Amino acid sequence: MIANGTALNGKTHETLDRLAALEEKYFEARKDREAKQTYLAGETDRMNPVPQGIDPLGAGADSHYRTERNYFLMVERGRHAVRNHPLVEQGINRLMANLKLGEFQLDVDSGDPDVDKDQKDDWRGWTCETAGGRNECDYEGSRSFAQLACQSFFSQIQDGDILHLPLLDGRLQTWESHHLRSPGGHRPSGMSSDGIVHGVEVRAGQIAAYHITPRDLLPGQSLTRRGQSVRVPAFDAEGNKIAFWLGFRHRFNQRRGISRLSPPRDAMTGFDDLNYANIKSSLRRSLISYLMEQAQAKGPAANFNPGVRQDGAIPQAGDRYAKKIGLGLEAITIEQAGEPAQVIKTPDNYTIKGWNANLPSDSFFQHSALLLTMLAVNLDLPLMFLLLDGSLVNFHGGRMTFDQAKLRFRQLQTDHAQGLWYPTYHWRTRQRITPGSLQFDPKLYAAVKRGATPFKCKFRPAAWPYVKPLEDAAAEDLAERRNLKSMRSILSDRGVDMDEHVPEVIKGRGLWIRKAIEEAKAIQQDFPDVVQPADLPRLWREIWYGNEATGVQLAISANAGEAQPESPATKGSRDG
Repeated sequence: MIANGTALNGKTHETLDRLAALEEKYFEARKDREAKQTYLAGETDRMNPVPQGIDPLGAGADSHYRTERNYFLMVERGRHAVRNHPLVEQGINRLMANLKLGEFQLDVDSGDPDVDKDQKDDWRGWTCETAGGRNECDYEGSRSFAQLACQSFFSQIQDGDILHLPLLDGRLQTWESHHLRSPGGHRPSGMSSDGIVHGVEVRAGQIAAYHITPRDLLPGQSLTRRGQSVRVPAFDAEGNKIAFWLGFRHRFNQRRGISRLSPPRDAMTGFDDLNYANIKSSLRRSLISYLMEQAQAKGPAANFNPGVRQDGAIPQAGDRYAKKIGLGLEAITIEQAGEPAQVIKTPDNYTIKGWNANLPSDSFFQHSALLLTMLAVNLDLPLMFLLLDGSLVNFHGGRMTFDQAKLRFRQLQTDHAQGLWYPTYHWRTRQRITPGSLQFDPKLYAAVKRGATPFKCKFRPAAWPYVKPLEDAAAEDLAERRNLKSMRSILSDRGVDMDEHVPEVIKGRGLWIRKAIEEAKAIQQDFPDVVQPADLPRLWREIWYGNEATGVQLAISANAGEAQPESPATKGSRDG
């Protein structure tokens, strides 16, 4: 814009003033036109103010918690909610129970069956799935890997992020969110491209390392203990991940995770306030006075004179307990059943009716449900899961809600497996094939040299059964027969390892057959006149199948009313 012009002699330059006025008028008109053609969210007015702390020109994700107080206050508020809120810890536990984070099944496909079995046996032994005593995978020796994974996810929900460091001795050491801090001499940075963001070192826009302060920072010890921080690279020289960070991030360049309890903070506080208000109202409503009235025949009302005693006044033994409370009311305190009570006498021809607020009203329960729903959805849970209350929905509504919840559950399972399970398995395998490592295994090293690829694996998460087990089994049977799903995948959904399940089932069936044949032979030897040798095939099958007259095995059908054709083996057993 052209500014007002002033001549050297102090006189206003009329031409420049006119140009400035016209230009100002033009820009005002242009502003009005632009406001009608832009998004209302990009404008500012009384109904659409700029939120506090927002940079209208744009800012990186880390800038919104650029001071340590901003960030770690969120962390501590999440921990406070877990400690004190009646539903937060229960909600997180309910989410973890549905995610089944400790039930991932390792499926190794190295190309060598012996290597596959050896890798699975080593993993189970290291993760303490079958062994007792001290847990080898945990730095503290007190948790199995499944327990460590579940506790890690709990901290991730509560704090926002967590860091696991694999050690040379084959253990995982866990550091909570408050241990990641910028070291001494480095101010916390809100820049996502270069610097240290609350312990996360960023170089050229990439995470290079994590800085860990091994002790809790107490007041007055911030500077001294920051000098003891340890820098841990995020990747080794070969690009392998050697620091397992897990957290909830909302943007690409965000370096620290945000607690899932941060968005519903107002709802949690509001529920506490609403509950407190209801308790106070209940206390007020519990203060009830019993009112006694004198029955009178209808007639003209007498003039009331407070100075003259009226007929029908409360009998009194003295003035000690009597009291004038105004408006012509007379009160006296008496003792009933060992408890004091107050009796109120009204003036003649007047009545008093007791009244109290009708609380809690229906709006209390609706508002409570709304506030708790805000907490539940931020934990990726339906409200009926959070409250364990199936009466909130009908059967079909509950099924639809659960189907939607499972979509998010599967995402959380995948994120957790990629953040902790896969990196841990790969690190453990590298230790076993690296000469000089404490966990070096010559046999596995030789198998890798022959071409085996133990890094090729898959962690199969557990699925969620439907509420009708018979229909579940029928659907799985139909999917497998129509080649829609493999038997390995079906068993994995049930938390069963196929490599162990198949031999176990076949061995069990073989035991049934052996015992049935042995018993049939014994019966034939004891009763040769009744049972002929030619009857042995039919007899042992009947012993195996049970008391069914025809010996036909029942098959589960996807349609309960549809008869299943007999298999050739079954038909042959009947004919035999």
